Amino acid sequence: MSKPISFSEFLKEGALKKEKKPKEEATQIEVKPFRIEAEEALGEADVRAFWKRLRHFFRTGKLGEVRLGAFVPALIAPYLQHGNWDTDYPFYFSGEERDSLESLAKFHLEETFATEEAKILRENVVRWLIYAREILLEQHGFIDFSTLRDRCTERLSALEVRGEQGERFRADLQKWTEAMPSSGYVTDFNQE
Repeated sequence: MSKPISFSEFLKEGALKKEKKPKEEATQIEVKPFRIEAEEALGEADVRAFWKRLRHFFRTGKLGEVRLGAFVPALIAPYLQHGNWDTDYPFYFSGEERDSLESLAKFHLEETFATEEAKILRENVVRWLIYAREILLEQHGFIDFSTLRDRCTERLSALEVRGEQGERFRADLQKWTEAMPSSGYVTDFNQE
């Protein structure tokens, strides 16, 4: 580093002299080129099968067989292996009974119907839970369970399912609603 000089010294001719720096010896680093080996190229049949699975997923919402490989983005990989992160909220409580709303809904569905029954209702339980979250948001995170249950059921029964299947769906929905508790409260997560 150079020594400090005043402004008046700077204006004098010859005040600035070139400093001699010690020469640094150049070190040579051996750099080896690297090469990224590509995965095996997928055949036409594999590509078609991938697109078929992808279309199936977007039509039905069911993932099916997941083959990790060339088509999986790195940012999505942890979610494919570990599932979605979730909490137990919204939470139902009544006296001694406490459970997440999702567990409560699925429990009463399993208790009310055999595995092969109420297929359309089973496919729409998630929709019922989404309606519950929307209603909870409107109510600022706290609501009476019977009110929530009735409002969600009303919205779910408005689904356009026609014919005999529609009648069966509405009957199953009514039976499921009656099997759920008639008292209690539901709360959402609150940081206060």
